[in-house]
Amino acid sequence: MFNKTAILATIIIFFILTSYSQADHAIGIDMVASNFIKMIRSEPKEKINACTDKRFYQAGEEIWFRAYCLDALSGKPLSQSRQLFVDLVNDKDSVINQILINLSRGATGSKFSLPQSLKEGYYWMRAYTKRMLHGDSSGIFVKPVYVFNGRRPDPRIFQANTSRSEMNQQDSNSPRLVFYPEGGAIISGTTSTIAFRSQTASGKSIDVSGFVTDSRDSTVCTFNTSLPGIGKFSFDAWNRRKYIAHIRWGNKEELSYPLPAIDQFASQISLLDQSDGAFHFRVSQGDSLYKKNKSTYLLGVSRDSLCFAANGTDMYDVNIPKSNFPKGKATLYLFDELGQMLSQRSVYVDSTSIRIITSADKSNYGPREKVKVGVHISGADNIPIQALFSVSVTDDRLAMPPEQLNHSWYSDNVFLPRHGLGQDKRYSPEEMDLIMLTQEGTYPNWKYADKINPPPPKVKENEDEVYKISGSIMGKMNDPLGGYLVNLFDEKRGLFRVDTTDAKGRFQFNLPEYEDSTKFNLKLTNMQGAGQTGKIILDHPNFPRFGTPALLKKRFNSLELEELRKFRSLEMDALPNAAVAGALAPVTVEGINTSYDESKRVSRFSIIIPSEKLSTGDPFAVVNAIKNVPGFNFGVQSMTIASAANTSMGTREGDQPLVVVDGVKETISTEDVNSFLMSIDPYSIDFIEVLKGAQTAIYGMEGAGGVILINTINKRKYISEISENGLTAIYAKGYSKETPYPNPNYDNKDVKKSTYPDLRSTVFWKANFLTDKNGNASLEFFTADEATIYTVTLTGVTNTGELIYNSTKISRK
Repeated sequence: MFNKTAILATIIIFFILTSYSQADHAIGIDMVASNFIKMIRSEPKEKINACTDKRFYQAGEEIWFRAYCLDALSGKPLSQSRQLFVDLVNDKDSVINQILINLSRGATGSKFSLPQSLKEGYYWMRAYTKRMLHGDSSGIFVKPVYVFNGRRPDPRIFQANTSRSEMNQQDSNSPRLVFYPEGGAIISGTTSTIAFRSQTASGKSIDVSGFVTDSRDSTVCTFNTSLPGIGKFSFDAWNRRKYIAHIRWGNKEELSYPLPAIDQFASQISLLDQSDGAFHFRVSQGDSLYKKNKSTYLLGVSRDSLCFAANGTDMYDVNIPKSNFPKGKATLYLFDELGQMLSQRSVYVDSTSIRIITSADKSNYGPREKVKVGVHISGADNIPIQALFSVSVTDDRLAMPPEQLNHSWYSDNVFLPRHGLGQDKRYSPEEMDLIMLTQEGTYPNWKYADKINPPPPKVKENEDEVYKISGSIMGKMNDPLGGYLVNLFDEKRGLFRVDTTDAKGRFQFNLPEYEDSTKFNLKLTNMQGAGQTGKIILDHPNFPRFGTPALLKKRFNSLELEELRKFRSLEMDALPNAAVAGALAPVTVEGINTSYDESKRVSRFSIIIPSEKLSTGDPFAVVNAIKNVPGFNFGVQSMTIASAANTSMGTREGDQPLVVVDGVKETISTEDVNSFLMSIDPYSIDFIEVLKGAQTAIYGMEGAGGVILINTINKRKYISEISENGLTAIYAKGYSKETPYPNPNYDNKDVKKSTYPDLRSTVFWKANFLTDKNGNASLEFFTADEATIYTVTLTGVTNTGELIYNSTKISRK
């Protein structure tokens, strides 16, 4: 028989020794905070934010955009990846266009040209790196874009505005409820708050209502969703009782969902209330820990920085000023004396100390009048802040409403509910806190260690694969030409490579970085050096292909659909009558349509000469085709065809035309324009675009005599014929070239008095502005012809990693 006194003494000694052991190993709050912050900074993750010049587009226009690759935690620019992919996809994720951007050069502004043949409807712009696709895809940027096309309209978009109740009725799947106890656990003796998400098996958010009962069949509370598929309820929780949520679903029987069990060993952070200036939190302990003199450490973290720290014993309250945190998501973490994580609670801070002032030199402007806008960015106590930002000046009817862009720009990867057809809205503080309650916990398995465990080895993405030109060489009978020499060279860059085809006619060249549509010369010879005819079939670029995550592929809500309706009725229907005297309608070549790459077209009102008009075998085909453009004056030798009667509608007589090949201005003497044009192989030309009059304003005085834009065979054409001497030219996909937005210079009197109408809806766009040491920047642009209101939108990031947004309006009377 055991001695009860001895047993009791043993137990007492055990608890004493345990308490001494814990005291000896207790870790100070400084050590916990230091260790925790080092950990979260040790594994930086990329996040993409992007902005566009406007919301709605017409087929044939350009989408001008700027992408920011940031650290997902700090918000500061991050350059882990060298390459950024930006593409435009349709509802089936088929790629319409894809652009490659060189992040290491810091220039991330570019454009998508929308083909005039593009079908009306929804499209999505995506921006991502390979590192994101192989790791955390939550940082991928996805933006809905709606494209109008009067020639290919889609009236279904305006029939898709169904209410939430109608959408619920269309889905017969039973709802699945996921519960999120505040602080991660339900503890006894407190008023517990539990948030929930209600979704179908397919992931569609649905609205529900119901009640909660305990194990005594007493109803302790009722609930309903206050946001699409999201709600919360509170009740006084007691140990040894079980709680069940009940809902009614359609004509089916009552559905029951057990709540998580009470954890008497848990600790909890809960938000009691919040004011405009502070949060009021409470730290609570479960029954088995309450009044045991248990010390805990409370850390407030935003991005990757410690913003608040406190410690207490048992249950205690803490008031935290919101000014401690930057704008965005912040999380409170609770640790015990040993540095083990006990609980966490996220909140959203909607205030900022960043001050942005945009001021125009006037309040009202006339047509084609210069506007000067100054920008000043400062922080607390008016201290200047350095920031990188983009600016668009757009017709107010096409600009995103400030409250929507402001919120979407600051979303911080927060899982936001879908309103209507999915576009985010601006939430109240109460709604935003409900969303915070349903966020998944971060670093739930973190444990304190004396030394930071090294992060897992990083997977090196093979980004150089993009700069690999490979393909096959085939003979006249489509037989592979094996054992031949393939010479690739670029005289301008001094590049020369040689490879030998294998038995399947395959070859490959690894090259240094190059820009999109770079021309490479290729020569095919036998082993004796004699030229060989044949056909080269290039491999498609090794670009990512993936399905857009369903939660990121949002559509417009009912309010935005109404704006789409208004835009169609006020703008699209008026387009045929908008071309006033002097305006040229877009040229449609009969029987050819879009055989050329429309993404490279500069103006919707230019003259297009497609390759079919050049591939006639005539050595003068290029010269003759340009001579036949009505009203175009070369001002050189026999090519002068314009008369004094038509120069007002064309180009100035006697001025030399500017020749641009694949975006590069050619330096050609007046006497050599003909010779240069005749030197170009017509079979290598995709299309020629001719600009006249005001269309040439973007090229300044150089374009006074007109502009000839020659676009050679582009990335769509992967098959090239090799001539008898073994030569051909190929144009490989590479880094996008950042092109300036076409802002006409109306300081030039000849340009300002042009009879061509200026119908631009975006009158200014620049992707890269950097404030000076005083926090200042300035911009200038000219208004268009139509009387309207312009919205000046600024989006960017400060040197401290805070996203910034500002919009102001100016009037064009």
